[in-house]
Amino acid sequence: MSSKLALRLSCVVWGAWLSACSPAADRPPPPLPPAISACVAPEPAAPPSVSLEVALLDGDPSRLAVRLKVPRAILPPGTKLLELPLMDAPFREAEGFVSFLKMADGTPYAGQFPVSTSETAPELALDIAYTVDLSHERAGPRNGIDAVPFKTTTGWFLAGRAFIPTLKADGVLLDVATRLSFPHAEASDASGALPEAGREGTTVALRDAFYVFGESNVKNVVVNDRVFRVMSGDLTPDARLTALVRNTVTLASQQLGPLDAHPRLVTLNLRETVRAGGSVGYDTSVVGPAPPEGPDSRLGQIVIHELLHQWSQADVTWLSEGFTHYFELKAVSGVAALTSAQREARALERFLPELEVYQLSVDGKPLREAQGNAAYAGGAMLAFCLDVELVKVGSSLEAVYRAARDGGRGTTEKRFREAMAKFPKVTQRLDELLAVSDAFPLTDCLERSGAKVTRTEYQGMEPRDLALNVLKVSGFNVWDTLVENTPEASKFEPGDQILTLNGNTAQPFALLPWMLRSVRGGQRFRVVVQRGETTESLDLVMPKLDPKQRPKRVHLSPDATAEASTPLLSWAGAIR
Repeated sequence: MSSKLALRLSCVVWGAWLSACSPAADRPPPPLPPAISACVAPEPAAPPSVSLEVALLDGDPSRLAVRLKVPRAILPPGTKLLELPLMDAPFREAEGFVSFLKMADGTPYAGQFPVSTSETAPELALDIAYTVDLSHERAGPRNGIDAVPFKTTTGWFLAGRAFIPTLKADGVLLDVATRLSFPHAEASDASGALPEAGREGTTVALRDAFYVFGESNVKNVVVNDRVFRVMSGDLTPDARLTALVRNTVTLASQQLGPLDAHPRLVTLNLRETVRAGGSVGYDTSVVGPAPPEGPDSRLGQIVIHELLHQWSQADVTWLSEGFTHYFELKAVSGVAALTSAQREARALERFLPELEVYQLSVDGKPLREAQGNAAYAGGAMLAFCLDVELVKVGSSLEAVYRAARDGGRGTTEKRFREAMAKFPKVTQRLDELLAVSDAFPLTDCLERSGAKVTRTEYQGMEPRDLALNVLKVSGFNVWDTLVENTPEASKFEPGDQILTLNGNTAQPFALLPWMLRSVRGGQRFRVVVQRGETTESLDLVMPKLDPKQRPKRVHLSPDATAEASTPLLSWAGAIR
């Protein structure tokens, strides 16, 4: 009989004897056998962690030296190849810029490594060192801040995916325990300053986080026991910024439901030479030329939009970005109404340019397939039209979306349709609108809502014609002030950021016609742009226009058969 079998039998016999016999009152219980402890299985040891050690290369804060160690014990048996893609290829070799990512010896970073069979470190499957040049931030004005690091006045802001690779074993994604350590003290994430011993998390969670290198000002905003760390290296988070975060989070929680208790990092960094932009993972980060002046300001709207992504994310763009944009319009009006009188007509007037944005960017595709601006604008109009129909049957888009979320981070198209199942006619309307291309029936939805709206049109001249014929700009984003392309003889250059027009702060290209309403044919006007690190003043002349090509106010009155208007584009809630 083997010793292991004998030990098991002794455990079983001993247990049976104890259960079958009652010890006499005058007799002490028998002693436990010496080997009884061996019957209890020991706790399994925790698997080792992937190690990511980050240092500053030669003390240069714009260059990171990273050492990555992958333990053999975390890999599936027989793993032959490890893939560690880091960022997307377009951000490594795009637009004529050299690779920002190299191996420590200066050779290109291939991202694929055979599993080590070295006997010198048998516990490690991989031990590599590579460098990350954060100055890649200049790789183009259109790159999102979630992919390209940004330098602030006090340090660097970057997403984890800028220096933490995805880990795949023979093509299978691994999300394993990882320890991230920085030798320099001024590094923070949503949970606060990174401890000297390092931050522990899964590979995916550390990649999805945002990091701030350098001195930062921090203020915690707590709403319903959820902590939002408002952080900036450029300014002390003041009452305007923290109030904007608090009010947005409060209204969104009331309208779209609660969040989990994960701490959130909200960073706001100032860069005069870059367009405003935002990004979201588990955290919210915004880059812009100035602090948000209020919810109505462009940067204020971006802060609200990115915060709302904590609730509103999905697997299709029209639902993820379009619905978030619609909720953003409501939240902007709701937050603004806390400090000033807001009328629904004003909110609707702000909403109307979405149709023009959609028509300029949809490119003949149905809304279901839309991407970029077409998905933002088209999805927002779709959300409005569905909201109108849902309100008429005693519900609302928020109620349906809240049910589709079910407490999670956003939803999916499938879950959204399941939540809509009790409204078959509205679901039918959803399918009809998803099939529409450029002829989106926004006017019909406005008439169904019973809203009285006034908007401004430049009769006979669309923003695209105005930009090309007056400003001499051939490529632009309708919701931006960035010049992307120019024809010959233009005074603008690609990359120019329009700052002011005739002394007034520039509005996005979609609103430029109204900004030029007082400029007559043959009259000069001045445009100030940010060009690189400097500002330039450009003197332009308004061409002589047909008298019909003038701004005019257009009144959209409700259909005579429409029901009374129900306020839609504003969230009203109690802010405590």
